[in-house]
Amino acid sequence: MLTVSSPSQRTKEVHLNRLSSSALAVAAVLATAPLSHADVAPAAAGDIIEVMTGHFSAICGGVAGMRAFDGRLSGSTYYPFVIPADKVFVITAFDWRVQGPLVNRNRSAYAYRFVGGGYNAPAIVSTGLTDSGGVGGNSVTFPTGLVIQPGQQFCLRVDPVSAADSVYGVLHGFLAPR
Repeated sequence: MLTVSSPSQRTKEVHLNRLSSSALAVAAVLATAPLSHADVAPAAAGDIIEVMTGHFSAICGGVAGMRAFDGRLSGSTYYPFVIPADKVFVITAFDWRVQGPLVNRNRSAYAYRFVGGGYNAPAIVSTGLTDSGGVGGNSVTFPTGLVIQPGQQFCLRVDPVSAADSVYGVLHGFLAPR
């Protein structure tokens, strides 16, 4: 509470009390208001999957350093990954790691939708700083999901590109009905 010693300060106290009351009322309304969107979630635990890319993954469209997310990890087994025709793949998180000769530098990971032999702007951009050993990476989450359709290849590229880089990426998400 504000201590007052003059009429002008008393007026300030009344205005401050009114502002505090108004702010509390607004905060109470916001706290009880429903969310404007709902987070996406898989229908069952078995729908959750991890899709990976690495130096053994297919090259996307002949673009140097761009690798496809084409492997699915199930337990400790690695399987080829293709989105079934009646499903979409909803990405909820993305992790990437690079190890190479570029040390103490920002490295940016770009994930692209590759369709019909081409791609546009990246769907995901993430930047991380490499350490003195050339290791860097980052993670990004998508509470409302990023949808990949059947027939779309999703690809990872880390810039600046070095032929000596070892680049890995993991997409966390789930398959949902189309």
